[in-house]
Amino acid sequence: MLKRKNLISLATAASLATVPTYGVAGNDLAKALAGAAVAGAIFCGATGKCTRNKPAPATTTTRAAPKPSGISSAQRTENKSVQQALNGFGFNVGTPDGALGPKSRAGISSYQAYMGYSPTGYLDDYQRGILLESYNRMNAGGGAAYPQVVASEGTKGLLKAFNDPNYPPRATAATAPVPPAVAPPVAPPPVAQAQAPQVPSTLPSVTQAAGRTLPALPALTPASASMSERCEVVQLMTQTNQGPILAASMTDRNQALSEQFCSARSVSITAGQSTADTYQLAPEAIAQSCTLVEETMAPVMAKLQTGAPADLAAEAKALNAKLAPDAETAAAFGKVCIGMGYREDAPETSLSGALMMVGAGLGPYGELVGHHLREGFGTAQNEKQAERWYVEAVTALEQNQQPAFLPSSSGERMAVIRSALMLDSEEASNAGSGTLLPTLVKQ
Repeated sequence: MLKRKNLISLATAASLATVPTYGVAGNDLAKALAGAAVAGAIFCGATGKCTRNKPAPATTTTRAAPKPSGISSAQRTENKSVQQALNGFGFNVGTPDGALGPKSRAGISSYQAYMGYSPTGYLDDYQRGILLESYNRMNAGGGAAYPQVVASEGTKGLLKAFNDPNYPPRATAATAPVPPAVAPPVAPPPVAQAQAPQVPSTLPSVTQAAGRTLPALPALTPASASMSERCEVVQLMTQTNQGPILAASMTDRNQALSEQFCSARSVSITAGQSTADTYQLAPEAIAQSCTLVEETMAPVMAKLQTGAPADLAAEAKALNAKLAPDAETAAAFGKVCIGMGYREDAPETSLSGALMMVGAGLGPYGELVGHHLREGFGTAQNEKQAERWYVEAVTALEQNQQPAFLPSSSGERMAVIRSALMLDSEEASNAGSGTLLPTLVKQ
């Protein structure tokens, strides 16, 4: 479990920087950060007051309220988020107040029973993650892809639709006339026709021709080269297609990978804010800390175009040690900076946070590095390098690392990425290794 005092030490170091950090040497930044962290640790050790004092107990005899005794403000914030999500999906728990009383426990039990979990009334991390991630996706407009589910089951149906690719179809007979009308603009034939002259000239296998190279992205002009604008376009295409592209029906590889980027972006914004709330990090401290992270990770970001993912992860790990006292602290700030970068459309900040996560040993976050390289956000567009990072992320999941985004649908998400890159299971088995296409990693 991440120690809160470590996070506060790093945030304190950032807040002590009274002069602009731009132009300051990386070692000086690290020394300033380390000095502040040590000072904070000494203060905590000497005083024994590393946490807020609890208020004095009330002397009056009042009836016990549903609020747990001694609940922290961070926990209350998280509880409020749970209550808001429960209400949003139709499990009415009343006004969100951050206190999980009997009504909230009943709502949690109803949610658990609906999702097939044991209805204990108490959420584990996995169940809470599914609830909050799905709520965030619904608020981002994801429910528009499942009109029939909402019409028949209400918003709670989105919990299953978002997290189960085999849930009832996104469109029914009532919407059958729509696909022919919208199919021509979004179907892949134009791309295939553009590539057709190349195929007869060399006649390599289809796998060799297309499986080793990502589809080219449409050019993004400076006026529209923002992550938020990109995801708005992707979402409109998803709605036109009546749902996200799945591995079993890969019709547009570029759109499929962009959908995965935008879903990860949306989830990361919520996760970053939740982490910041948990450790009571002020916006100013977050901004200053993420500036330090971005500047410290600059040497790794400069090598993204040519460096091997494993080598860059090792370098990021060494830089993490200059910023944070342990990997857990580094991972927490990485998550906060990823979320802040996506929220404020600052791609370099999100990318540096993702590298910090990889340096902390969380390989699945390499997916974000792949997305940034493929889309050209925060670094030059480089499809081949993007492919290497995608493979690293999939391999990390195969080695049973914890999924970085939407854990309940991580299998489908990785299947979509593999299908988009034509990394099918037959190729993987022919590679003669337990990992995914090791030849790609070597290139």
